[in-house]
Amino acid sequence: MAAKNTDDTLSGKLVRERCDQAFADTTYERRQYWLTQSFLDGEQWVNYEAKGDRLFHTSLGILETGQPYPMVTQNVMGPAKRRLAARVLTPIPWEVPVLNADSASQMGARVGEAILSEVSERQVWADPDADAFDELVAGGTAAILVSWDRNAQVPLAFDSRTNQHWGAAGDVVLTALGVDDFAVEPGAHTARTARWMVVRRALPPGEVKDMFGLDAEPGADASAAGMIHTPGRTRTNNLTSVYWYYERPHGDSPGREAVVVGEKVVQESEWSYPFADHLPIGVWEETPVRRRAYARSWMWGARSLQLELNLSRSHVLANMTRFGSLQLIVDESFSEDWSDMPGVRRIARDPMNPRDPSFLVPPPLPGYVAGHGEQVREQINDMLGANEIMVGNAPDGISAASALSVLIEQNDTTLQNMARGRARLWGQVGTMVLELYQAYVKEPRKLDRGKAPAMERWTGKDLLGHTRVRIPTDRLLPKNKAANRAHAELLVQMGLVKDVSQYAAVMGIGPDDEWVSRINPDRARAERENHEIAAGRAAVVEAWDDDRGHIECHTEFAKSAMWDVLSDESQRLLREHLAGHEAAAAEKAGKMVTERRLGPELAVAPEVMKHDSAVEQQSAEQMMAERSAAAGSPPAPVGMPGGMDQAALPAEQAPPPEQPPLPPMA
Repeated sequence: MAAKNTDDTLSGKLVRERCDQAFADTTYERRQYWLTQSFLDGEQWVNYEAKGDRLFHTSLGILETGQPYPMVTQNVMGPAKRRLAARVLTPIPWEVPVLNADSASQMGARVGEAILSEVSERQVWADPDADAFDELVAGGTAAILVSWDRNAQVPLAFDSRTNQHWGAAGDVVLTALGVDDFAVEPGAHTARTARWMVVRRALPPGEVKDMFGLDAEPGADASAAGMIHTPGRTRTNNLTSVYWYYERPHGDSPGREAVVVGEKVVQESEWSYPFADHLPIGVWEETPVRRRAYARSWMWGARSLQLELNLSRSHVLANMTRFGSLQLIVDESFSEDWSDMPGVRRIARDPMNPRDPSFLVPPPLPGYVAGHGEQVREQINDMLGANEIMVGNAPDGISAASALSVLIEQNDTTLQNMARGRARLWGQVGTMVLELYQAYVKEPRKLDRGKAPAMERWTGKDLLGHTRVRIPTDRLLPKNKAANRAHAELLVQMGLVKDVSQYAAVMGIGPDDEWVSRINPDRARAERENHEIAAGRAAVVEAWDDDRGHIECHTEFAKSAMWDVLSDESQRLLREHLAGHEAAAAEKAGKMVTERRLGPELAVAPEVMKHDSAVEQQSAEQMMAERSAAAGSPPAPVGMPGGMDQAALPAEQAPPPEQPPLPPMA
């Protein structure tokens, strides 16, 4: 059996020592990170100095004219990163798998999805998502730290006694981290399953004092002043280093957390997370390195090509500076008062044979020199996955929309690896968030009904253990709208797509979108009724509903796989709702038949006019019956015009024939 852990106290010195060891292990990754970050920001004439742990500007020297050698920066990496971000950072589709095929489990999973959707919008998780992407591109590894803020203000369920909607009940906090912000135990194969990690930040002393309730402002230390920085950024030396230490439970250690300022532990607690097999981070890796906790970025290899492009442009500009001004050649004996501006050269010629002034034409620039920069630019775009289609240019000879769609789809295949990493990251983050909510949310909190119509309040118990989150990778990839449109039009021609809702489904547009609701509001309403019934609430059949359309939509829902996991109550509600639509449809059909009998002009008349006309016709029929009785003729049946032959009536409208008298009883 392993020995008991006797180190029950955690000193600030121990945390600082572990921090120094961990960040020393990431020296290579941090150096590449800051160089790449500098290139992306446009500061590309830089190099790294190991002695001072800093970046410094470089120079190409002086021209023959005494002017500084031109240093051109044609930033290709920065725009490529922005285009890539626009295609990668798509909305996150939260999915919580159902553990059991029963209505309670289904509701627990739906509540988990609704919680993630609501909190991601309220806290704007798009910001840490974009920050993690920036860290990934520059450093190859990005992480999102999930922590619990006990004092966070959250929307609570409405309480009529206190009339309170918000309260300090605690909430999750997400923080994006890069290789310059966090480090794990040296030698760990994966960052998430390492035994401990350290997060460091350099903050103003006053903010540190308020954050941890210190008696006085802490002083600045060497670590904060010595962090790698780029030349284009201000170097701030009056900052304080703050270290967050996380050690998960392992072996005989129960796990612990601490915050260190300087070498003083200002906060310390036991492991506060409801999981013990990993650290509280989600990790996004670009190009993983085997048996290494940190990955690499493909941007690192693009720096040399970017520098080559800058050198090529700089040399062309230097030659333009040398030969850009045509030089005028004149004889020394030329007596005119010429300007002494640069570009005039006097040479000795035969004074007996004077010549007119002439220009000295420089040799043309070789074609391979002029085209070298464009070749390097194409190589950079190819390395970064930004081909002609992605930058907005169509290849020569290709103009058909279908061909362009195929090229766009081929270009999107380069994003699959990044999409898989992003799906893994947010699946890990979402799972940790739901686990924290299940453990710490005891008071009812408000839930947007638009996210989960069946519930207006929730606690951690409502999750019913549904805390595992899965992000489908294919839904994170950018959608090819042109290809979807061509596919949808083909299905329309084949007759497989018959209405706007089916067309919208093929196009990837949900039924709740505004334009679909306006084109087919009955279909959109029927979809909402399906959602209400699945949540266990009855839907009302209204007089203005298109009953046949509702019946078709509800029948499709009853034939789907969702029907098998619905509760008996929801299935009963759907059957009753369908019966209500069928009864309403039959009633409307009978009403239309009656209106046709009264006259075609009444079919479109207001209800009041129809009622008045029916009363007048009934009065006329009674008057005609009285006259016929006075004349000795049998009255016409009520509802038939007098004098009409009954045999001329259609079979479905003719009255039944008169029955013969029954035989006398024996």
